[in-house]
Amino acid sequence: MKKNILFSVILTATSLSGFAQIPAGYYDNATGYTGYALKTKLCNIITLGHVDHGYNGLYNGYPNTDVDRYYENDGTVLDIYSEKPSSVDAYTYSYTVPANRCGNYSTEGDCFNREHMMPQSLFNSASPMKNDIQFVVPTDGKVNGVRDNFPYGKVNNPTWTSTNGSKLGPNASAGYSGTVFEPIDEFKGDVARTLFYFVTRYQNSVPSFSSGNIMDGTATRGLLQWQVDLLLQWHQQDPVSQREKDRNNAAYNYQGNRNPYIDHPEYVDCIWGNTNCAPTSVATINTTNTYIDVYPNPAKDIVHLSITANATDALEMMVVQSVDGRVLWTKDVPKAQQYQGQIDMSTYPSGIYILKIKTEQGLAIKKLIKE
Repeated sequence: MKKNILFSVILTATSLSGFAQIPAGYYDNATGYTGYALKTKLCNIITLGHVDHGYNGLYNGYPNTDVDRYYENDGTVLDIYSEKPSSVDAYTYSYTVPANRCGNYSTEGDCFNREHMMPQSLFNSASPMKNDIQFVVPTDGKVNGVRDNFPYGKVNNPTWTSTNGSKLGPNASAGYSGTVFEPIDEFKGDVARTLFYFVTRYQNSVPSFSSGNIMDGTATRGLLQWQVDLLLQWHQQDPVSQREKDRNNAAYNYQGNRNPYIDHPEYVDCIWGNTNCAPTSVATINTTNTYIDVYPNPAKDIVHLSITANATDALEMMVVQSVDGRVLWTKDVPKAQQYQGQIDMSTYPSGIYILKIKTEQGLAIKKLIKE
């Protein structure tokens, strides 16, 4: 039976503005993969070129990665634990004032230091993790100390609250009942994408790290399911901001690698969420339609394709992959408005396969069934 499928391909403001800063070809080796196979490809990409500048080097990087150009726009330290997005911060720090750097502290506003968003005790303060600017950020020393080694979570009944509303207390989300630390809504997506970065960049070492009620000890998922569920929610509720994009670019200039989940927020869902890899951001700025005729489907051997891009769009390439992310067939069709052809599935084992059609403005996905 012939099926005429209309796909709505969403192009997000997040992905559009982010792509302009991504080095050409940086993610090419990840094309066509999904699931943990995609995660492994990303691990290889962001490990290659990563330069460890040491723990003290972080203070040289922060004046470029973590500067308030977005809220007060005053050039002070941008601290996610003290920043008040809609009002005046209770205190600020300057990179040019040595006394602002901890030192000893007793209350908020005394000094700032370096916060490991994945607690460094879980990897015995080993390098290069300890020194990775992608997840080690400048924060108030007191709040950093209160957060301690607790996981991030949802707090309804706080035992302590910072001046910007970050909270410590019992976890209120399913799957864990211990003490957690909850950042403000403005930075929850930032936290989620940072932890996804950590278990991707260091996936081969995660089995040797302590859990901390955060990590699951595997090189695949990397995080306990309760953390995955929470971080997926935060990732979806707080889309990538311009601050994150700018920080990612500055971190790349500093240490030579990027956070792929800032450049491609859809990768998060491809790996930890739904297998259809639909874009996760909600900031729609353009919608195009790709018409895909696939027949027969289910098929025993040959599948016929007739694909037409919207008049304002153009086809780029097509990929068929297995559900575990292995690429089985590719076809480059640069700048084409239409493609007609076939896929020989006669040697494929019976099961489900994924057809991806990449256009200049998005991605369409269709499930193929081999009888």
